[in-house]
Amino acid sequence: MLLRHFQELVDTGQELLEYEPDEDEKINVGVIKLELKWIIDSLKQDSTTDEKLAPYKEMDETIKENEKKLKETKATLKENEAMLELKLELKPYGAYVKKQEDIKIIKQAKGELVKLNAQIEELIAHIKGQLNDVSDYEKIEWSASIGR
Repeated sequence: MLLRHFQELVDTGQELLEYEPDEDEKINVGVIKLELKWIIDSLKQDSTTDEKLAPYKEMDETIKENEKKLKETKATLKENEAMLELKLELKPYGAYVKKQEDIKIIKQAKGELVKLNAQIEELIAHIKGQLNDVSDYEKIEWSASIGR
């Protein structure tokens, strides 16, 4: 789509410049840009009014804007192709990696539980004899409330 747009710019530029190519010459954006620059510079030297310069300057700006868009599009395409290639490369490992991450998280959680249980044991050690049931936190809490 963008390339078709560039071809339309070339055609429009060729009409605006009334440019006739040589027999074997291919007209592209570069040729149109050079001709536009030459005409704009010539008209400026001749002290031509801005009104006569306007269509040439406008065409030049349009070409520059479209070249910038093309450059940005190419950069985005390159980034997307690299990301796709990486995703395709990693796809077979995705489930395995996810499973390993889950196992790691579970191990960390179990380690935290062991630490927390040890801390609870320390906290209730001096009152453990006064409690009826110390099998879980709710029973400890209930036992402590009865003993009050």
